[in-house]
Amino acid sequence: MEILDEMDGVYKGDYLRRTFLILGGDGKIHPADLYQVIDPQGPFPPSKVYVEGMLTGAREIGLDPTYIKTIEKFYEESQ
Repeated sequence: MEILDEMDGVYKGDYLRRTFLILGGDGKIHPADLYQVIDPQGPFPPSKVYVEGMLTGAREIGLDPTYIKTIEKFYEESQ
């Protein structure tokens, strides 16, 4: 979680990690840690590392090439 906190800017004061209860595919309630923007004034460009992971996953599972191009655009604009 500390690595994710660093990636998502928790230590920079951009996000706060909070635990929510979610309904899983198994029909049971599970705790899930989510990141919430502290001061939602935006825009909040994603980090290159974050978008790179999205892009890698999208390519690995064979998402539609048009959608992959959308993610590539996010990557070009990320910090």
